[in-house]
Amino acid sequence: MGVAFAATINLPGLFTTYVTEDLGFGRTAFTTHITICTLSSIVAALIVGKVFQKYDVKKTMILFVILMALGFAGYSISTTIWHFYICSIVVGFSCIFVTSVPISILITNWFGPKLRGKAMGIAMTGSGIGAMILNPTLNYINSIYSWKLSYILISILLVLLIPMIAKTIRRSPEECGLEKKGAIDDISNEDALVGLTARQALGSVMFWLMMIVFLMFSLTTSIFNISGTPYFIDLGFAPVKAGTMMAIASFTLILGKLILGAACDKWGVIKSVVGTIVVLIIGQILLILTSSINALGFIAAILIGLGGALGTITMPLITGELFGNKDFGVLFGYASIGGALGIGLGAMFGAVAFDISGSYIPAWIINIALMAVMTFIMFLAYRLKTVTYQKIITASKSGHLSANVDAFNNQVPNVPMSQILRMHTVGSAKVIGMDDQIGSLESGKKADVIVIDPNTINMTPVLINPLTNVPQNIVSTATGNEVETVIIDGQIVMEDRNVKTANEKQIIKETQIAAQEAAEDAAAYYEKLPESEVLERQKWFEEK
Repeated sequence: MGVAFAATINLPGLFTTYVTEDLGFGRTAFTTHITICTLSSIVAALIVGKVFQKYDVKKTMILFVILMALGFAGYSISTTIWHFYICSIVVGFSCIFVTSVPISILITNWFGPKLRGKAMGIAMTGSGIGAMILNPTLNYINSIYSWKLSYILISILLVLLIPMIAKTIRRSPEECGLEKKGAIDDISNEDALVGLTARQALGSVMFWLMMIVFLMFSLTTSIFNISGTPYFIDLGFAPVKAGTMMAIASFTLILGKLILGAACDKWGVIKSVVGTIVVLIIGQILLILTSSINALGFIAAILIGLGGALGTITMPLITGELFGNKDFGVLFGYASIGGALGIGLGAMFGAVAFDISGSYIPAWIINIALMAVMTFIMFLAYRLKTVTYQKIITASKSGHLSANVDAFNNQVPNVPMSQILRMHTVGSAKVIGMDDQIGSLESGKKADVIVIDPNTINMTPVLINPLTNVPQNIVSTATGNEVETVIIDGQIVMEDRNVKTANEKQIIKETQIAAQEAAEDAAAYYEKLPESEVLERQKWFEEK
């Protein structure tokens, strides 16, 4: 999908100088077609998640790859600005069905939390690879031959994706007889149904803050993608050299996605995002200084390329962290509206800054300020989630659970019974620091096992296929009477409800004798007390 991604996000700026000079458009008018492209993507984002839930992923992607190819072919024969605008509607609407949303859905289906960031980073390198190859190639074609030929080449490359999609795309590992990788405790379906519904998420402030963050992610990273090439050309760089600068950024973008994906898995999304923003700010500062020291442009391109992974990698990961995976496809589709708006505004932002001031430098300065703002909003979104959860938990502990059921259901991800069961086994072992010895049945650990009779009244009915209710029965209705056999550290202490390591009848007999003696001692003690003290104690107990 690298070609589709790069063509719509990383490469539009390549055509700005050539098309506007050839056809006589203003830069603002021409880059408006990129904004129209993103607005069309926004419309598509409203339905993309539901479409992928209902229809086959592979066939849907092939259909929209064809439409996208036709859109780029249309660019090549455009003679008026309105032709570009019409083609942009087709390209933008199709793009959302081919790039980030289906990729994110597939990655979420195939990989669990332990590997999801790394997998997302590897998958998203396609756009960087595509941009790295196509940037100098298309720049060369534009300068030597024609920008029309470049659009035709992109269209052909998109068509060549069709057999690759047909051969490789599968919705889930189960379709191939494989298991999900990177799941917590190697349980593949541990997060399959965890999270808020789309309706619940859309009713929360967190979602709208997240969308603003995504908008600013895309805005701050797309400005360079769209305006970088004309900026370097305006500084006096030869077209090929300007293309080389963008190719450098594209190459480091590949590295940035791999690094950021692995960083998110190891250090968490928040820390990784903040580090990436710092890299971007330094790159933007050096980009400004490039106007007087051209050599700094290479360093700026490297840093901005590394930081450019910010939007593509972290947006699906943040969506999953805040709202879970229950309606991930639908929610990420909606959230992509913010990303699409950011790309459109980024295209317009740089062009307007140039038309007003005659330079792209004001755009870089404002971009730095926006990065600081979006960092604050991101922290606010995560803080709001934490505060909300704390309020709900506190209310439930204070005896007001019934009054807060709706708030709980609307804000807190549903925790499956299988996960609760895991909390009481391996989770408890981890809490006390003994998960290397107990908590799960593994080689080298103590063999602590209980055998439960599933035919008891509390455990029935038992459902195994296609759905299972065994974890629910164990957690919600089991009382202990269902336990038939207990093994502790490999030793059978109870079998068929008969205790092996102690004489149960003798223990009951001795307990009964001890209790009777205690009762007799208590009666004898009270007989010795004065009647007034006995009445006083009786009154005290009645009052209490």
